[in-house]
Amino acid sequence: MERAFQTALWLLQPELVFILGDVFDEGKRSSPEARVDDVEQFQKMFRHPRHVQLKVVAGNHSTGFHYAMNTYKVESSEKVFISERLLSWKGIKFMMVNSMALKGDGCGICSEAEAELIEVSHRLNCSREHYPLYRRSDANCSGEDAAPLEERNIPFKENYDVISWEASQKLMW
Repeated sequence: MERAFQTALWLLQPELVFILGDVFDEGKRSSPEARVDDVEQFQKMFRHPRHVQLKVVAGNHSTGFHYAMNTYKVESSEKVFISERLLSWKGIKFMMVNSMALKGDGCGICSEAEAELIEVSHRLNCSREHYPLYRRSDANCSGEDAAPLEERNIPFKENYDVISWEASQKLMW
């Protein structure tokens, strides 16, 4: 992964790079000590010139799925990766959202994320995230990155394969 990232930086010379989740393979189960090692490895793999902005959205492997998420995992991931919730770049606005915090069950993590989302939703043109928005299946998807034909009609499991319908509606305000 390091070689691929460094080659892409050299070849494409981007100004802005997004990494959409799952930075740590075992981040959801890591001890605080192992997490420090993971962060050091991440920083080495994804080193970049100062003029390149690197933005990372924590994924379910960084914080855990909703049932396994806790304040420590969320805060430690945000401390390492998210320097700002809102980003405006060349007229495009982005909001960094932890989609695992959009279950809508009223827990403290979800309540805080929803309050932030409501606060800024009227100013956003679009948002992107690691975890796919709700859809029943990939039946209507096409193109080179679409699922194979034999898999397109397999129903998605809400809150597992895709975020919930309710969370998707909140993101699409």
